[in-house]
Amino acid sequence: MAAYYPLFEEEIKQGPPGVPGIGFKLTNDGNYDMEKRILTNLNHPIELNDSVTKYYADVIRRDLNSEIMALSKASLMQNLDGEFDARNIPVKNLGKPNDDKDAVTKNYVDRKTKINDKRDDNILKRDSDGLYVLSLIRNGHYNFDNKRLMNVSDPIRNSDAVTKEYVDGNIFYATTEQYETFREGVFQAITFNKFSSKLLTPDMNLTCEMNMKIIIYLGSSHRKIPTIKLSIGGHHILERPLETNNESCVAIVFGRKDKQLLLEISSDGKENKIKPHIVIEKINYL
Repeated sequence: MAAYYPLFEEEIKQGPPGVPGIGFKLTNDGNYDMEKRILTNLNHPIELNDSVTKYYADVIRRDLNSEIMALSKASLMQNLDGEFDARNIPVKNLGKPNDDKDAVTKNYVDRKTKINDKRDDNILKRDSDGLYVLSLIRNGHYNFDNKRLMNVSDPIRNSDAVTKEYVDGNIFYATTEQYETFREGVFQAITFNKFSSKLLTPDMNLTCEMNMKIIIYLGSSHRKIPTIKLSIGGHHILERPLETNNESCVAIVFGRKDKQLLLEISSDGKENKIKPHIVIEKINYL
């Protein structure tokens, strides 16, 4: 059994008195009220419910901000419009699309729409009201699959593609529906009734002022050498014999707007059935 010995008053040693403390105020609900004072000299927290210092909280916040920044850089974020912004970061590991609105991979798009691969069936097709992308056939030429090429600009180089409007505004062809009968000794004016464009009117009037190259060719069931006469606005251009089915006649002339081009033929025999052809090419001098 332990024995207890009393201390006499002269044996008690006291240290110097410390700074008077104010203590903690206890609230009515049993909590401590610091009254907006600072609690200093806290040790590093160990338990989850221990108080922490400002330094400890700042470190945690800095580390958390770094993790949030790293996560945001690797994540799709919504902008102010509610749209996801990838910020030029590749989206990886996409699955196979099942719905029309699913995102697809580059490999999927290349496999479905690649057009520089020389295969006959390499063409991007959509519904009947959609877009057709032309493909390259095996010999290296473009295959339009009987579709139109639209919205072509005006040509610059000789090898550039041109529009129907450009061709119609520069080249004109006219002929007759059937062979016409021409008689000897009299010039008969030709009434053309088949036209390729509107560079000239159905009455063969010029629609604009232009320099032009005129080519005349006569078709016939038999070899004949009739005489042709060409005039523009009553001005005589040429008169000469022209062998049917074998030769053509070329004239380069200037014509003014609304002037009529007139081609006349006189047969070299009693009767001659002839089908005339005339081509007019507008010349645009540099």
